Amino acid sequence: MRLNWVKGILAISLALIVSLGYAKETFIEGQHYFLLERPGKSQSKSSDLTVNEFFSYGCPHCFRLEPHLVSWKKKKADDVVFVKTPTAWNPYYTLLAQAYYTAELLNLDDAVHLHIFNAIHRGRKNLQTEAGIKEVMVDFGVDAAAFDKTFNSFGVDQKLKAGNQAFASYRVVGQESPKDRLSSVPTLVVGDLYVTDVGKAGGPERLIEVIEFLLAKIRTESTGTSTDVKANAEPELPASASEAHKSEAAKPGVTQADVTTQADHTGSLDIASKVEAPVEEADQGSKTDSNMNTQTEQKFFGVM
Repeated sequence: MRLNWVKGILAISLALIVSLGYAKETFIEGQHYFLLERPGKSQSKSSDLTVNEFFSYGCPHCFRLEPHLVSWKKKKADDVVFVKTPTAWNPYYTLLAQAYYTAELLNLDDAVHLHIFNAIHRGRKNLQTEAGIKEVMVDFGVDAAAFDKTFNSFGVDQKLKAGNQAFASYRVVGQESPKDRLSSVPTLVVGDLYVTDVGKAGGPERLIEVIEFLLAKIRTESTGTSTDVKANAEPELPASASEAHKSEAAKPGVTQADVTTQADHTGSLDIASKVEAPVEEADQGSKTDSNMNTQTEQKFFGVM
């Protein structure tokens, strides 16, 4: 009993230390993140802090963000639960969402997400049909019969509905409909209270900092203690920000309007053809837990 108590204290202390480190950076409400007026409810059943990423395998911006989230997940505090929720805006995104929930129901590990991302954005595989998705998942090691039984199952359908309802349930303070609704991916909802994305944060690395800033803010508000979190001072961007970083910051994600514009009358969407040339493949045997830099992205993109 005493050992569990000590472990609990250590976990809380570690979370506060991590939070205080990020709290030194200043981010502004209405610029880097927004308050949710009518908070939704994440699909996590945990009472811990939840970071919910709304995404799609077909979104190139989600693909570029993925290695940063993978790295952050390894370092996040124990009281934080990370959840991915696929969006289903049209038939193509719906099929990809079914692929995600099929993997979830089959208890596949996180490597399957990388496999599907790479199949679309590096391998240029056509995942606009169930057959195409099945081929990619069987290649990952999924039993064909298990895939057939699960892909169009009641369980997957219920998860699709819950995911769509969750995405539609969030509203942003001070913005009138329909602009108050979430409308692009990737979008990150933190603690069911705040929303941010790559464009608002100023790039993938800064997005991770904003997430930790908001987690620290929520912990502070819930305990009534004070950290160095400030909400009104103008932040100073890192002097080392590269042109590529600035370019990425200007690309907030894929919106529902983008999907509607690019889709044809059947609802299919050739996002893969719009993706920039992938980075060169890195040595698969030299994986290291680097600090979300270019080398990390090369290793991520180079794994099949």
